[in-house]
Amino acid sequence: GSAHQMSTCRMASSPKLGAVKPSGETWEVSGLFVADTSAFPTASGVNPMWTCAALAHRVAQQVKQHLGATPELATPTPPRKRIAPCAADCASEPGRRAPQHRADGSKSASSSRKSSLGSSDACA
Repeated sequence: GSAHQMSTCRMASSPKLGAVKPSGETWEVSGLFVADTSAFPTASGVNPMWTCAALAHRVAQQVKQHLGATPELATPTPPRKRIAPCAADCASEPGRRAPQHRADGSKSASSSRKSSLGSSDACA
């Protein structure tokens, strides 16, 4: 046996026998690939490091092929403009606080100061 978790999302030739196709793509969700030891058809009984690396490389090649055949996935899209600041932005900059909103939904005076970039600093 092995202490490594394997075969929880088996690779098989049909959906009745496993969760992922031989390409690593799941049978049920198009574009979702599994590239770790969970795709092993059965537990190997030995350390799976090299087999896992080989499987991950093979699945990565399949992902590249999938992206090449799906142009809308291969072309990066520009990030969407955020309407409200993200809490992670406030957490990543020491001294910034989350925006303070009044009961009517408007921001408090301390939330509308301008930042060094000229935009409203909602975390101040």
